[in-house]
Amino acid sequence: MQPLKYVVYLLTHEGPTGLLFMLKQKSLANSIEAELDEYRGFTLLTVNVGLSEIGLNQTEEVICHIFRYLDFLKGAAPKEWIWEEMKVVPSLNFRYQQKEDTIDFVQKISLQMLVSVSYICQFVSLFLNLEV
Repeated sequence: MQPLKYVVYLLTHEGPTGLLFMLKQKSLANSIEAELDEYRGFTLLTVNVGLSEIGLNQTEEVICHIFRYLDFLKGAAPKEWIWEEMKVVPSLNFRYQQKEDTIDFVQKISLQMLVSVSYICQFVSLFLNLEV
């Protein structure tokens, strides 16, 4: 796994080692989302914080906590148990995901199949120089 995925995991982790836990303890935030976007030569880390009413009035403090936490992670050695948890959590989420309404599931899968068939047809037509 990439080291930046480790950082994203810890930013959003609700356990005592995560930034979200600390911000919730201080009543500054209700949620955090973090994601990575990879581009040519660099990766962009985006952090979205769902602020509480207190956090809305203390945005600079929240920003300082984020940068202090990132600085802390730079100096801390990666923990093996966190890597292991990162491997296990996605399979647990998949196994225990909430049941989706059957018709919604069928519509979503059908749309994905339609898009896939469309891309395949476009690829074949380009490869064979055919008009579709």
